[in-house]
Amino acid sequence: MFDMVRRAGDLLFVNGMVGRTPEGPVVEGGIRPQTRRCLERIEEVLAGEGRDRSHIVRCRFFLTDMRQWPEAREEIDAFFGEHCPPSTAVGITALVEPGMLIEIEVEASAA
Repeated sequence: MFDMVRRAGDLLFVNGMVGRTPEGPVVEGGIRPQTRRCLERIEEVLAGEGRDRSHIVRCRFFLTDMRQWPEAREEIDAFFGEHCPPSTAVGITALVEPGMLIEIEVEASAA
């Protein structure tokens, strides 16, 4: 099993998160609920390290369909508010499981 987070100096590297329910299946309903779930999972991991979304300093978004980026971006903007960290969005062919539409990885300040 992969570590969900790894500390290196003053940074936390959070493993790529996908939109899974706590029970394990992929969240249904499209890109918006999957994006929200990815961000919730990231925040849960950061909370375990005594950090929150305000400590995120960099994001990477991997989407299986870049046409869905505007909808995903609306969820991301709602999550971060006016202080969205620098980010990169990348279109990819597929994720590890059918039905997964987005994966998000972040780096956060551990200081």
